[in-house]
Amino acid sequence: MSLFRDFFYFERLLPSKYQKKWCLISVKLHKKLPKTIPLYLYINHRDDPTFEPLTYLVSGRFLPNFWRVSLVYLPEKTNCLRIYPIAKIFNSALQSVSSVKIRALSRLTTALILIIINPFTFIKIFCYPFIHLNKRIRMGLLQNQQIFFPNLPYKYWYNLYENWNGNEIKKLYESTYIHLWPVFSLFTYYGKIMEIDWNNFYQHPNTRGRTTSQAHYIILKNSNEILEEHSLAVFADQAARQHYPAALYADSDEINNLNERSNPVFKQNFNLSILLTGFLTQDIWIIRKDIFDDFIKEFDSPIRSIHAIRMALALYLWKKNHFIYHVPLILSHRTAKISLHDKNETIEIIKIFKTKLNWQFNVNTHTFPFDINYINYQDPVSLIIPTTLGSETIHQCITKLIKKTSYPRLEIILVISQNKPLTKQQEKFLSSFQYHKHLKVLFVETDQFNFSKSCNVAIRHSKYPFIALINDDIEPLDQNWLSLMMGHMQNEKVGAVGAKLFYPDKNIQHAGVIMGAANLCEHAGRFHKSDNFYLTHDHEVSAVTGACMVIRRLAFNEVNGFDETFEIAYNDIDFCLRLREKKHHIIQCQNAQLIHYESLSLGNHYKGERAGKERQEILSLKKKHFKIINHDPFYNPNYSLQRGRDYQLAFPPRISIPFGLTENNV
Repeated sequence: MSLFRDFFYFERLLPSKYQKKWCLISVKLHKKLPKTIPLYLYINHRDDPTFEPLTYLVSGRFLPNFWRVSLVYLPEKTNCLRIYPIAKIFNSALQSVSSVKIRALSRLTTALILIIINPFTFIKIFCYPFIHLNKRIRMGLLQNQQIFFPNLPYKYWYNLYENWNGNEIKKLYESTYIHLWPVFSLFTYYGKIMEIDWNNFYQHPNTRGRTTSQAHYIILKNSNEILEEHSLAVFADQAARQHYPAALYADSDEINNLNERSNPVFKQNFNLSILLTGFLTQDIWIIRKDIFDDFIKEFDSPIRSIHAIRMALALYLWKKNHFIYHVPLILSHRTAKISLHDKNETIEIIKIFKTKLNWQFNVNTHTFPFDINYINYQDPVSLIIPTTLGSETIHQCITKLIKKTSYPRLEIILVISQNKPLTKQQEKFLSSFQYHKHLKVLFVETDQFNFSKSCNVAIRHSKYPFIALINDDIEPLDQNWLSLMMGHMQNEKVGAVGAKLFYPDKNIQHAGVIMGAANLCEHAGRFHKSDNFYLTHDHEVSAVTGACMVIRRLAFNEVNGFDETFEIAYNDIDFCLRLREKKHHIIQCQNAQLIHYESLSLGNHYKGERAGKERQEILSLKKKHFKIINHDPFYNPNYSLQRGRDYQLAFPPRISIPFGLTENNV
């Protein structure tokens, strides 16, 4: 929150009586605020790398507009709290708060408050051992996120944070890169190039005669796409800052029938999986003219749809391995949805690409963006299941996993890690798998279960070029889950693929990993039942969970497998990030769907002798991968990093205008 570091309503030192307790914090303001406008609650903590310091004070359903409340857990060594506005615009109207009250609550009282708010929370909180009540209260908060985690309406968001006033425009035209700004030409719908004189395009004296650059870009713009007055200046400045990439694209939104902005499209950095959906090419692209000229020489299709041409050009750039830059600012507005003609011509371009590469995938043409199922039954796979075989439930999960996996060339390896002989129950469970001729059992002698070690040993004893790691507490929802994940391995640049996992109640448990979320990393979509684009379409990510992961053996060998110092958790995150350092891609396959009965086999990751291990592993991960933890290239900085608010608007955004520079939040 560097944006508001010296800019808060209220600060209070916290006595020790509030530490290690759930607290209800209530704030009364001097003046009313709209109920949809929350306040920030920043809780300062001295020594916990897992603690998330920022939360919200929100307006309850029955509270007056000048009241805001929050239900939070204050760990040991919490020393103060501060209250901030969500935008500077509110500070002049609300210079101070009228009162702040903090009430310490017992765990039972906190749980009862959640149950009163949502009676369905009762099952989640009280149907398990009391010892884990704190954890389940946190889960209850996340599952009631529409109450405790506000989602600022888009019209408030862009009025607060996307207001290009005189100061921002002045900064833009005083850019230190202005003498390097390229010139532009417009590529019209009919394929005719119309020259635009740079000096006359901007009605601003600072641009006249200032640029000395020879760089020249082509604008691929449809007739129903509206540019802001400053948009091309931003593109020009970003092109100069990024040393003239082959192409640039930006975020966008729609102008609806009421002439209001709506449906923002916040994009990822360029990657092939998301490109083929049409998501990245649905609005304006800026292409370097020398590359565009080379493309036109090779492009012999009669297609004239701008959407299709942008797709063809983007695929051409991918094939040539050119640098494509994403500007994380909204620079255009669509006034109409993609037409059927544009969709059909874009699909034709994708089919041509598919034929040339000889990849197998199906395109769902009834939706836009397109939903693409990659399919591969050809390459043999070693399916590895680390397990304790500790209960009948685990035995049943493994049995269902084997029966519900339809893949023709498969070996299955059960990996049992323990330092003592098998129990009679384990022997009984193992005997039930003897019917499977392609299954073998591998024993790893170890004092404590070490997921990384079990996987490394098993992979080295497996024989096939692709490995599927899967937990023993997972059940497929569809027999084709493995072929869908293996479909992405047709791209030799892909090193690992993750699956979409659900809790038994069909809420999402994992739909990829967002680096930097929750102060470290977090599963995308957790506890959601959402149709958000990123939670329903396959795309590239920084990391996926090892609970269900397909790995290319060559990539595994290149990074020397899993780091065995990460015994239970974060080994999958570290492994994926090391793959990415070696230029391997990580794909989240949302079409491969399974149920995860999380931690049935081992229970809580960190307890007993391992109670202090979590802190050690978190600090180690932060030290090794601090750059990507601070900036996930596959998570738009206009989205929130707060736990439970993934793919929702960040307020304030983690970037600033006019230059799209990243801000350091609290």
